[in-house]
Amino acid sequence: DENSEEHGAADLIARFVDRRAAHLIRSLDDGEKELLSVVTRQGEVMVEGHAVGRVKGFQFEPDPAATEAEEKRLVLRAARRALREEMPRRLASLETNEGGGMVVCRAGGDRAVASIGANPTIAKGGLVQLYNEGGNPVFAAAVNAEGAGRLALGTMQGTATLIAESGKDDGGAISLSRNGRRALALLAGSNGGLLNLFSASGVPLVVAGAAEDAAGGAVVVRSNEGKDLVRVGVDEKGSGNVTLFNKDASERKIVAGPR
Repeated sequence: DENSEEHGAADLIARFVDRRAAHLIRSLDDGEKELLSVVTRQGEVMVEGHAVGRVKGFQFEPDPAATEAEEKRLVLRAARRALREEMPRRLASLETNEGGGMVVCRAGGDRAVASIGANPTIAKGGLVQLYNEGGNPVFAAAVNAEGAGRLALGTMQGTATLIAESGKDDGGAISLSRNGRRALALLAGSNGGLLNLFSASGVPLVVAGAAEDAAGGAVVVRSNEGKDLVRVGVDEKGSGNVTLFNKDASERKIVAGPR
């Protein structure tokens, strides 16, 4: 009947627990013996072929079948021996990627919080990354394609919104983005500084900086199609002028400053 089935199951569990306890006691009392232990991908802790509990992050949960105080102490003792190597592994691990090797630091089990190693996209460069709770990279310092430094800050989703990097010479650049499109860019080149302001679609609408065709500065205002509409700058004689263009930039009118 139903009661006899329940008693039979209880007796079976009791015999299993007794055999596990006897086996673990013999193994633990032999201090020189190396325990055969493993932590499965699901977090189950096995010692000498017996399940003693589960590990979640850095928290060990004893097997609920261990109800007696003495048995719980035995299970915890076995788990401590088994987790000597597992816990350090959960703090950091050595891994490989397409660029080479890297060290991954973890918190709360398998959740990566930082990594340092070879850059998988730049064959001869290094990469340092920090990750948020969702596992998305929010900080990265790396070597760029020109062999110079590159720094990136990301959103909660891991999308880069601020990028600063050096060029192969003395120049550098800083860009701010929104929704994956650049909104602002600052550049330092051989001719001086340059500022670009972009539309929501990524078109540079305002460009300001050192003029390439005169000794002075220049500001250019463009349409959403990227055509020059207004140019304020310095002419070849050193005077200020304003150049106005029609909507398709095919015609222009120059307003020159006094001589």
